[in-house]
Amino acid sequence: MSDLFDTPPLPGLATRADLVTREEEQALIAAIDGAGLTPFQFHGWEGKRLTTVFGSKDDAAKGARPIPDWLLPLRARLAEWGGLAPRNWCRRF
Repeated sequence: MSDLFDTPPLPGLATRADLVTREEEQALIAAIDGAGLTPFQFHGWEGKRLTTVFGSKDDAAKGARPIPDWLLPLRARLAEWGGLAPRNWCRRF
């Protein structure tokens, strides 16, 4: 959302309201709910948010699960929107 002068709220931030349909949103919510999320762990501390890690097969040794099939179409759409290759943009840092 821009202000009166079409200035983005954060430099470099872009949004797109129609990237996911309502039906896709509901399907993603259901898939995330069934993804087996666990409390966030960080150096012995447990956070109040639930998380999981998806990554490439190279990330499996780090505890990442493969990116599930239900997430691949969204990954491809986001990569296309961002001008990136789907396999290269979704990596853990």
